Amino acid sequence: MRILTVLALTYLIFSCSGKKYPSDCARFKYGKYYFHLKGQGTRVELTRDTTFQEEYNPITDTITTYSLKWKSECEYEVFKLDARKKNIVVTSKDIVDTSSQSKTFLEIVDVVVVKFRIIATSDNYYVFKTWKQGSHFTYNDTMWVAK
Repeated sequence: MRILTVLALTYLIFSCSGKKYPSDCARFKYGKYYFHLKGQGTRVELTRDTTFQEEYNPITDTITTYSLKWKSECEYEVFKLDARKKNIVVTSKDIVDTSSQSKTFLEIVDVVVVKFRIIATSDNYYVFKTWKQGSHFTYNDTMWVAK
């Protein structure tokens, strides 16, 4: 009896300590979404397919294009691209290895790797945590499904 109690407690401790992700993140890999800039209330609209994301910011009247790479069901990375060069796909190797100054690398503007983790989902939105590679600052917000 004592062994069963120890085994049950061990199972509970280890099953609750692992990373838990929502089970329905795949439906957010493409579509139209929006979020509000905190403190400004500005609605930023974005369109995403499985490899690219475009964001429209009405304050600056700009469209920013990102290369999108899904790392797992609920985690993805975006790499900022030059909006005029949508066919460029940036990889981590391109960012780290600057020894070969290829044209593709030089065409990239403001290369920043931003990581996202979907931490909760609903029918109309998902909650995400985001951070810039190499930074300890994190930001949480809600991404709404555009209708």
